[in-house]
Amino acid sequence: MKHASLFCILLAMIVMLSCVKEIKHLTPGTMEDILYDYHLAQNMTDYDDADRDYHKHLYYAAVLKKHGVTQADFDSSMVYYLRHTEKLQKIYEKINDRMNSEALNLGADIEGFNMYSDFKEGGDTSNIWRGEKFSVLSRYIPYNKINFQLKADTSYHKGDKFVFEFDNKFHFQDGYKNATVALALRYTNDSILSTYSSFSNDSHQRLTLTASDSLTMKSISGFIYLNNGRNESRTTLKLLFLSNVRLIRCHEEVDQRSSSVATRDSSSKLGSPLDAPSVQKVQEVQQVQEVQEVQDKENSGKL
Repeated sequence: MKHASLFCILLAMIVMLSCVKEIKHLTPGTMEDILYDYHLAQNMTDYDDADRDYHKHLYYAAVLKKHGVTQADFDSSMVYYLRHTEKLQKIYEKINDRMNSEALNLGADIEGFNMYSDFKEGGDTSNIWRGEKFSVLSRYIPYNKINFQLKADTSYHKGDKFVFEFDNKFHFQDGYKNATVALALRYTNDSILSTYSSFSNDSHQRLTLTASDSLTMKSISGFIYLNNGRNESRTTLKLLFLSNVRLIRCHEEVDQRSSSVATRDSSSKLGSPLDAPSVQKVQEVQQVQEVQEVQDKENSGKL
C-alpha cells in the first residue's frame, strides 16, 4: 500500500512538472528590433570619448523604453535565447542582413561584401570555410568560442596561401571587450606553423599563413575565442557578433612559386628557418589556449 501511494505521488509530480510552461521571453521579432537598435546606439557612443559609458547606458535605456520593455524582461529573454543559440543565431542573421542593407544604402562598396562569395572549393582560389558564415559568441561556456579543423586533401598544394577573415561587432553594455583569433597549419611530420591576434574593437579581422614549399600539409585549424573579464557583471549584454566568415585558399602560380623558391635559395643558408614553423608563435598560441582553458574552468563554476 505504501509503495502504491509513493508511486502515485511520484506520478503526480511528473505530471505537474510536464505542465510547467517554458520561461516567458520576448518574441524573436521584438528581440531583433531591440538588438538592432542597440547596435545603432553603440555606434553613436563609439564616437563619444567623453562619458562614453554614461551615454551608452542612457541610449540603451532609451531603446528599451522605445519598445516598451523593462530591463528585467530583456535580461530574462537574453538568458532564454543564450540557452537556445540556434534561435539567437537566426535573429542575428536578420540583423546582419539589415546592417548590410543599411551600409549599401549609405554607399558601401558592394564588391567588398561579395568578395570571394562566388569562389567554390577546388579552384585556384577557393573559399573552403565549412562552418557558419555568421555566428554569435557569448560569455557562456561553451558558446564563447568557435573551433574548426579541416583535413588536407589532394586539392591542397605546397606553398598555398590561406586567409582567415571575418567582420566582428561587440555588443557589450559594459565591461571588458577582448577576443582572440588563431590559425594554424599542421604538416605530415606534425610540425606546426601558426599565428594569432587579439582584438577589442569593431573591425575586419584577417590572419594569413603561407604553407611551406617543401612540407606536405596534414590539416588547417583555428579558433575564435571571446575572453571573459574577471569580476564583471554577468547579467548585462555581452555578445560578439561575427559575420562574413571565410577561409580562403589560394594556389600560387607555378612560375611565381618557382621564382619565390629560387629567391629563397639564393638568399638563405642551409638550415634557414624560412620554411620551418615559427616555434615562438606555436608557443604563444599554446599559451593562449592554456589561458582559455583556465578561464573556462574558473568561469564554469560561476554560471
